[in-house]
Amino acid sequence: MKYIITLCFTLIFTQIIAQDSFNPDEALLCKLSRTESKVFFSEHSKVPAVPASLLKLVTTSTALEVLGPNFRYRTRVGYTGDIINGVLHGNIIIVSGNDPTLGSDLFDSTSVDILFSQIKHSLELKQIQHIKGDIQIQFNSATVDYPAARLWEDMGNYYGGIPNNLNFRDNTIRITLQSTEVGSKVKVVDIAPDIDYYTIQSNAIAAAHQKDSAYVYGISQLQKWWIEGSIPANLEAFTIKSAMPDPSMVFVQDLRLFLKENQIEFSNNTEESTSTDGAFQLLCEVYSPTLSEIIKVTNHKSNNLFADQLFLTLAERYSGVQSWDNGVLAIESFWKDKIDYVSNFNIKDGSGLSPKNHLTSEGIVQLLEWMQNNSSHFDVFKESLAIGGQSGTLEYVFRDSKIKGKILGKSGSMESVVAYAGYYIKNDNNYIPFCIIANNFLSSSKSARKYIDKYLTAQFSK
Repeated sequence: MKYIITLCFTLIFTQIIAQDSFNPDEALLCKLSRTESKVFFSEHSKVPAVPASLLKLVTTSTALEVLGPNFRYRTRVGYTGDIINGVLHGNIIIVSGNDPTLGSDLFDSTSVDILFSQIKHSLELKQIQHIKGDIQIQFNSATVDYPAARLWEDMGNYYGGIPNNLNFRDNTIRITLQSTEVGSKVKVVDIAPDIDYYTIQSNAIAAAHQKDSAYVYGISQLQKWWIEGSIPANLEAFTIKSAMPDPSMVFVQDLRLFLKENQIEFSNNTEESTSTDGAFQLLCEVYSPTLSEIIKVTNHKSNNLFADQLFLTLAERYSGVQSWDNGVLAIESFWKDKIDYVSNFNIKDGSGLSPKNHLTSEGIVQLLEWMQNNSSHFDVFKESLAIGGQSGTLEYVFRDSKIKGKILGKSGSMESVVAYAGYYIKNDNNYIPFCIIANNFLSSSKSARKYIDKYLTAQFSK
């Protein structure tokens, strides 16, 4: 027996609900209908809705099909100039390959120490002990220096940082704040790593609550960034995360410091540093984890940077130029002859952070069904999904013993958005695609998640 479950909450969802709870007769505008061979929950399944991070299912599945599970990003490290008696009269050149994992904390193999040690070792093999020049970054593609239709209050925070031509340290900085009595202004006491060209000013205040309600505002084109909101009062150190204004600048300063600490000296000769004479000589190549590993982190941890970089990589593969518009075209080009893409998808980015993304639950189910029935990489795609009640973004939902461990999927959430999609494992060979999206509700997200969890548990455990 074949099953398809399509679940969607209407966009007007719980606007009639005033209390912080759900009345299923009023709030859940879906219904169950049965035929001999299929089970559909299809009410409002063609209503466009904001999917939040469910969009990562579209991005990661497309990347898997177009790039392949063994695809890796490559960063080339080399030099120009001449090496004379252990002195490089020229520059270290980093040729970016847009690797989103460079210096990332999310893989054992991509840490800053491992990355920089590999570069240092390549210099030692050439017996380079002194560099009369500098470290320069070369980009393979045009700069994408603006976000894709996202909210201003998201852009400066760690989850809103956009891919850079050279991504580094997850494009994230950590800001340590200090607070005193309630109502007083919070101080910035440390920024790591340093961002020499940029300043971050605190307008946040100390509050009686115990929450992180501080938000960072800024984009790379602004030299001054600032913090609004509040943090708990009377704390010596409270750390928040921010987007990194210029990852390539941080990469250069951190690598220079690392090499100096490891007895490779710099004396910046302006003439030699800016000279373009001499061919590029390769020192080493740094490879990312495989795409299968990257999409597992992307979906399990709902990583926006990885998803948006994959989106831009698809754009470059499709058109030769990384841009948000070309990413949209790349996704459509792949799916338009496989599912009813045009009628069900209107996307702006790869992560789902833009509130201008719209898709239907019907479209997501069609995509999931296609991956199940047609993709030679379906096993890899399944491995990238969280497990209900056990891991990733589904760790704390679907924990009822009737369905725990039987749902593979992805969650999506932002203000007034709660969504889930994936597969219910009926048995070893029967994966039931489903999608449920709630938009524009007045009750809390916690209440929405609780009700959806209860509803899906009841349906899948029948």
